[in-house]
Amino acid sequence: VVNTDLEYAITPQFTSAESFSEGLACVKVNYTWGKLSGKWGFINRKGEFVIKPAFDTADSFHEGVAVVSKEHKYWYIRKNGRALFGESIGIFCFHESFDYAEPFSEGRAFARIKGEWVIVHKNRNKVLIIENHIEHTPFRNGIAFVCKLVDGKELWGAYDRKDDVIIPFKYDKI
Repeated sequence: VVNTDLEYAITPQFTSAESFSEGLACVKVNYTWGKLSGKWGFINRKGEFVIKPAFDTADSFHEGVAVVSKEHKYWYIRKNGRALFGESIGIFCFHESFDYAEPFSEGRAFARIKGEWVIVHKNRNKVLIIENHIEHTPFRNGIAFVCKLVDGKELWGAYDRKDDVIIPFKYDKI
């Protein structure tokens, strides 16, 4: 990290580093070239670890939450390193982890748990199961476009932030 005078603001010491987001940057330490090694953690602008390196992968913070993984399991964590979810929501128990997770956008995120794609609500501790999911876009301007398998065809529709279908699943492309 360099300052506006092109001087090191943080002494180079990390194998890899992402840009600062919401005051923290994810950095990788102890990587060995050609091997699956090293762990990701988060530093502040002084270069101090706020969340110690413990993760196989880590994404930058968005909306106060980052996606991290360890041994192919994913979690959402807060800036204090604690899991965002630690309780059961419906049939899912979030302290068990996700099979895959994507960053939050407009308070919603797409994740896969127990083989099912879901829309996760950050503040209401709720999920919407998306049956026959094929692909999706993140929420933008209150809408997420989703492609589902409907009667053997891949069709697009859209959900709003209330989990209502606002564009029916009947379009080849959107």
